[in-house]
Amino acid sequence: MTDENPTGRRRAGINDTLGATFIDGNAEQGWIRIRYMGTPAFDNSSGLIQGGILAAMLDNVMSRAILQRLDDGQIIQTLEMKTTFVGPAPIGPVIGEGQVVRQGRSIVFLEGRIFSEAGDLLVTSSSTAKLGTRKN
Repeated sequence: MTDENPTGRRRAGINDTLGATFIDGNAEQGWIRIRYMGTPAFDNSSGLIQGGILAAMLDNVMSRAILQRLDDGQIIQTLEMKTTFVGPAPIGPVIGEGQVVRQGRSIVFLEGRIFSEAGDLLVTSSSTAKLGTRKN
């Protein structure tokens, strides 16, 4: 595992767009922690990180929680996602945490949270995803 890409896979471009930096994680336990950089390009009319960007961060951290467990040829596809906005997310760094709740043969249940660097809960999410195989 490298600091920037603990899965050993090709680094997806969305990670650069979101300013994602791996902090720590545990593939066996199914959790991961990533720092995202909320830049001014992500702001809404209130000067906060726009909700859709936060949802993208959550989709990313939850997907990476399961990706670190998968073989190179396997992929994950989000089927549905529920997001709850708990507090405002100011422009700047935020911390994403993703957790595998349950993994079956083809379906995975995931949870995610975004915190301020001070530890304030900002956003929560749950998702259902489908395991698949990369088609070349």
